[in-house]
Amino acid sequence: MSPAFRIHLRAHGTMPKIFSALKDAPNDPNLALCTATLMFVLSQDRLTMDIEASTLSLMLQLLETDPEMRNPEKEIDLILKDPALCAMQDKHREKVYSLCEEMQQKGHAKHLKLDNINTGILAMETLLSLTSRKAGEWFKEEMRTLRGLDRIVDTVTSSTELLIPDERQVISLPTDVQLDKIRKIDRCLRVLENVTHMNAENQEYLFNYKNSSLILSCLNLMKLCKSHLLEQKPIEVDITTDEPSQKNGKDESPLLSSLNDAQFSMEDGLMNQILILILQVPRAVPVEKRFDLLVLSLGLMINLVEYCPENSAKFINMCGIGSFDSVNDGFEMPATEALIELMLSRLDAARLSEEQADELLSTQEEKHAAFIEKKDVETAADDLEETLMKTLQKAGKHMEHSIIAAYIVILLGCVAQKNSDFADVMTDYLPDGKFDVMVDVLKKFKSFVTLTGSVGNRELASIQRVIQVLESS
Repeated sequence: MSPAFRIHLRAHGTMPKIFSALKDAPNDPNLALCTATLMFVLSQDRLTMDIEASTLSLMLQLLETDPEMRNPEKEIDLILKDPALCAMQDKHREKVYSLCEEMQQKGHAKHLKLDNINTGILAMETLLSLTSRKAGEWFKEEMRTLRGLDRIVDTVTSSTELLIPDERQVISLPTDVQLDKIRKIDRCLRVLENVTHMNAENQEYLFNYKNSSLILSCLNLMKLCKSHLLEQKPIEVDITTDEPSQKNGKDESPLLSSLNDAQFSMEDGLMNQILILILQVPRAVPVEKRFDLLVLSLGLMINLVEYCPENSAKFINMCGIGSFDSVNDGFEMPATEALIELMLSRLDAARLSEEQADELLSTQEEKHAAFIEKKDVETAADDLEETLMKTLQKAGKHMEHSIIAAYIVILLGCVAQKNSDFADVMTDYLPDGKFDVMVDVLKKFKSFVTLTGSVGNRELASIQRVIQVLESS
């Protein structure tokens, strides 16, 4: 339990030897529980959790002892045949409980429920705590071939199935148990995100596993989260500052009231749900989460339309209520019009952030000169630091607004690539009926991502194709 001792074990390469000697642990209930506990303790200190293929294999075997996977009749037979073994197991469980309790007192193991500890749960918690990107490509391959992906997907789907029957209650007032399920799903999805990153085999495997059960579960979860958020009171934001206004406690608007499940039923498709995430749900999430929500939702919609002509054609006819930061009467409009409206508002917000940053720096120069003239160097330094922090915040907001605008342009451009008449549709909603503003946004975005190296050659090529489509339209 001592961090110093765990570092000692790591420095001498001791843990792989120990786990290699414990490869038969799954065959003995007591040894399995103790081995899973050892893994769990080590996993809380990421510096000391060295994972090898053999260790991962052992962990996944221990995971199969999850209560959901066990045979109750076999366990009853075991109790009748060997009561001494069961008594010993109770003793070990007591020790494991005290160790986990000690870990939680030190701020670790925050997701573990002390009233529900067993071998399978400890193995799963260990697996979910791993930094799988750091582990390398072999980890991604082993997770697939050793059925680790199966177990994680099964956990997501089973947890989702427990939420859906109580959908209305989850939406209005989720219980602690339901929130724990959602947190576990979130952690599972983070691992799946890591093991599918730049790995086509795992992507294809997860897509096909059990008739796309993961995809369907994610769609149900998306609908559930969307409905919950839209049922909450909206957060009004002053676009000039990007800060919540004093209207946070106001009653739900007629616009949000119209977004009920009757209108957007569970039969609605994935693209319809994503459009709501882009246009309406940001109104109901904290300001600091809006950028992530918009980028993820827009990125998902881009992926759906870029290489699928059917989805691209469907997008043209989609409708939605105007964007979250616009004034509208709650009536539907073409999705294209709403997205261009959102793009233009983000560009206005970006320009405003840039002007505010320039004004801050200009004012600072005058104040700095005055302080230096008075030989008040300390005050000048403090004031400069404060101003620089404010300027950086404004610059960050400017970048966020610009990126959202660029993603919208990429989305609309991808649709235009597959549908030549779509360019004419877009011009009806653009300033002066020209694509100049969209081309300018995308060229700046391309320069930014090229400079930062944040995307690969494939993504850069896609951006360039969109630029060419818009310039030639």
